[in-house]
Amino acid sequence: MKVSVESTTDLQRRLTVELPRAGLTEKINERLDTLKGQASVEGFRPGKVPLDVVRNKFGARVQEEVCSEAINESLQQALDQEQLEPVGKPEVTIDESSPDSLFRYSATFEVMPQVDIQPVEQIRLVRPIVEITEADIDRLIETLRRQRLSWKPAGRPARAGDRVTIDYSGTVDGKIFPGAVAQGMPAILGESSLIPGFEDRLLGMAESDTATIEATIPDTFHARDLRGQRASFEVKVLGVEESTLPELNDVFFRSFGIHEGGLAAFRDQVRQNMEIELREKIIGTLKLAMLDQLFAMHPVTVPETLIQLEIERVKTAVNDSQGGPATDDEIAARARHRVTGGIILTAMARKLGVTATPVMVREKIEYLAQTYENPEEVVAWYYSSQEQLASVESMVAEEQLVDYVLEHGKVTDQPMSFAEMMDSRPAG
Repeated sequence: MKVSVESTTDLQRRLTVELPRAGLTEKINERLDTLKGQASVEGFRPGKVPLDVVRNKFGARVQEEVCSEAINESLQQALDQEQLEPVGKPEVTIDESSPDSLFRYSATFEVMPQVDIQPVEQIRLVRPIVEITEADIDRLIETLRRQRLSWKPAGRPARAGDRVTIDYSGTVDGKIFPGAVAQGMPAILGESSLIPGFEDRLLGMAESDTATIEATIPDTFHARDLRGQRASFEVKVLGVEESTLPELNDVFFRSFGIHEGGLAAFRDQVRQNMEIELREKIIGTLKLAMLDQLFAMHPVTVPETLIQLEIERVKTAVNDSQGGPATDDEIAARARHRVTGGIILTAMARKLGVTATPVMVREKIEYLAQTYENPEEVVAWYYSSQEQLASVESMVAEEQLVDYVLEHGKVTDQPMSFAEMMDSRPAG
């Protein structure tokens, strides 16, 4: 076997392999000879089919099979010999112009870039120092109560905080436009979920009241050509409801999986959940700051193969969640950022000898699962999929890298409140 390698771009390689055709011809003949004794061909008794007939009927298929097997086997040997690790599946092309004595093919693929990791001592991190106070717990409990509001007819005109249910139909220049008609739509007054100016006119309206509301279509409206235009809405109020906060009692606690211990146990669980969210937010924030500096320290040419794979993954995630980046450019930018970060972090972990052991992964999964009512089911879910398990392995390795930088980099501690930390720059 003769092997040669050509660099067609910074990351693309073309590997050419030559094999003696005699060896392939021998395998083809052996397989055809075996088929001769097994093939069923009309007009011939089983086992009595002439070799020429077998060759005419099955020769092309057998040749394709033998060549495919030869490519698969020799390609891996050639890659090992040249110490190459393709990114994605190589694109194989058979050279039809090769001499009769040779079987030649080429495999084109991208390889991972080499990243020369700079000293982590250059990285500067600001480490948030946050203490969860009893007042923080009180505020979160009030938020949880508001998420479980109950509603009842108010029997009066609408006030701020009430939920009104309305029918409306909107027009611009006398014509109904897309998204301007709704029936039975609920809206909580004060949450700014409607077009600016619309909510204000609903205040003081009662059930069965009607009104014409003039409002300017905001710049965030989906139809660009209507932004900034004046719209007229015919509105009818179907109902006005007022809210009631749930009491902090056993019924409320049970809805969060607390079946004994009352308020004290509930507050303990709330604190535990807050501590987990806080830890993940701090780690994510530190990781993001670390990545920003690693990007600046390590210009990397990224394999387009990996970017395309990540684009497809991001598109799938966006479709599933109905959120995230909306345009192709935004998706491509996010994919490139993630792939680049993954390459740098992988190279950094390799240099520092950081790896996620099975024990570490298990501990992380159990840590993430502890806030659920049935932690065992969550643990089993993570272990049910290699993709889910790989995501935790990556998470653990990245956390170790953050810890390493915190130990060896330039770190400044910054006291913050819980609210300040949770409202700070999103992580990741």
